[in-house]
Amino acid sequence: MHRNWAWIGAALTLLAAFALRIYELGAKDLSADEAFGVMMIQQPFFDLWRTGQDLHPPLYHGLAWLMARAAGESAFTLRFAALIPGVLTVALAVALGRRASGGWTAGLLAGALTAISPALLYWSQDARLYTLLACLTAASMYSFLRLTQTPTRGAWALYLLTTLAAMYTQYGAFWVIAAQNLAALARWRGRLRTWFAGQMLLALAFLPWAIGQAAFLAQPSNLRAGGFSLARAPEDGAAILRFWFLGYTEAGLPQVYILGLALTAFGGWRMRRTANGVALALWVALTFALVIAWGGLLDYFDPRFAIAAIAPLFVLIGVETAGAWREHYARGIVNAILLAALIVGMALSALNWYRQPQTAKGDYAAVMARIAASAQPGDRILFSNPGQIALIFVHAPQAIPHALLDVERVNRPGTETYLDEVVGGAARVWLVEYGDPSGFDAMRLVPNYLSGRGLRALEFDYDSGKVMLFDLRRLDAEWQPLDARFGAAIRLAAYQIVIDADAARISLRWTADAVPEADYHVGCHILNGAGMLVAQTDSLPRGGAARTVDWKAGDLIEDGCAVPLSPDLPSGRYTAAVVLYTYPELARAEVTGADAAPSGLAILTTFMR
Repeated sequence: MHRNWAWIGAALTLLAAFALRIYELGAKDLSADEAFGVMMIQQPFFDLWRTGQDLHPPLYHGLAWLMARAAGESAFTLRFAALIPGVLTVALAVALGRRASGGWTAGLLAGALTAISPALLYWSQDARLYTLLACLTAASMYSFLRLTQTPTRGAWALYLLTTLAAMYTQYGAFWVIAAQNLAALARWRGRLRTWFAGQMLLALAFLPWAIGQAAFLAQPSNLRAGGFSLARAPEDGAAILRFWFLGYTEAGLPQVYILGLALTAFGGWRMRRTANGVALALWVALTFALVIAWGGLLDYFDPRFAIAAIAPLFVLIGVETAGAWREHYARGIVNAILLAALIVGMALSALNWYRQPQTAKGDYAAVMARIAASAQPGDRILFSNPGQIALIFVHAPQAIPHALLDVERVNRPGTETYLDEVVGGAARVWLVEYGDPSGFDAMRLVPNYLSGRGLRALEFDYDSGKVMLFDLRRLDAEWQPLDARFGAAIRLAAYQIVIDADAARISLRWTADAVPEADYHVGCHILNGAGMLVAQTDSLPRGGAARTVDWKAGDLIEDGCAVPLSPDLPSGRYTAAVVLYTYPELARAEVTGADAAPSGLAILTTFMR
């Protein structure tokens, strides 16, 4: 390929990579990990380098700190710190392909594949460290290949600098360093003393961080080692392959990664007798194997830990495709067809990333916006899991009083006294749960406490948890007797109701005649004069703290709900009713008794509005 055309092709590849990564860069909400990064860079620059703050080394936070100070802390500018190394990774793939094969064609093919990589596209639009890891490990390997050919002082300096930077970015750099050491042992026997001296320099430069971080990494919450197991190895291996070629948003041709794996294997075989080929193949193979083994040791696996091996994958594919085309016309045609199918599959997955909703990284910001839009004077927000502290820092409505609950104080004697202090005189409380409640409120003490002091007004799920709204205003009304039996085990014996301008507030008194057979949800429904549902509130009894399957004969359970009434409801007669149903089947319990109505409804009262 003519040199001028090659440079033009490389420039166009980088331009395309930049365009793909900057498109809708700030559109999606910040994820929890991104929010943690925002919280980290609030501190002075040199404080970022203190150990014990993050699992990962601090280099990316330093770059993000500089970007934020230069251009602000919008989602766009924060992610731009990941976009830059994402584009540079494409440039390094071109350079690696050219150096590995001695020609531009392989380099441009490798760069084009890297440019459209769905995995690298995803992480180039995420304010985290993974594109920096991919970039610096590629730079380290490029400098290693230069070093093995021309071991000058400049080559040594470039290798040590890029490798140390990768080490201070993420521990996945060590998979690449392991590959370099094996390649050096296999192909660089005459200068091993010098090589290992360089490795000692790297180890000494990383030692201060390793010593300072060791105690933090060894904490039970971080080191989850429970015995080595490879039971999930086949599943994890398939996940890595899908991630390498299709990212997280695979769409169409879901098995196309097999074509990519085949082309990679062909490329490795083609270069098996060259030092460059050995280094690249070891880079891919060791990353694959060690990420799986690491997940088996710590019982924590994510394919993103193998992101550093994407560039060499595409380099090997580029080398194989270019070499086959030069050597044999028929084989070149076959490889071109395989490559075209791979590109189509990758492009469809990359396109699917843009088609996802703006909340594809999580809908926490949308949840906070919904709370802020519905809030009233006297509201308070309680966040029940410290795992959302970074999201609270970034997204919590500052105009609404809020508190992060102390998990230890919630789950020890005196819970009610502590919650009395936190809730204070709030008229309504929004409880925002995040993650699995078994980790912070396994006995459902907080929703049970709030259900005992108020009425459920709203409940909805979001990607990472659940939100419940409790109306704590005093319900001044007489208990009205009722005779509604749900099945053979549950009886609704009495209720209280107050109709306000904005809600129908209802307390319910349940009794259990036997152990209920089903796990029922309680629905408080408001029907218009035509019997049509116009408002409702649905939840497990006492916010899940008193599930019907846990009731015993003779139990008396008080629960309640506050059904929001839209100001747009027309004047007329309305009916308040209660229903029990299973979820997700939506099968209603049969109702009998004087207050029963068709369709499984227990009628409470009618009112004018």
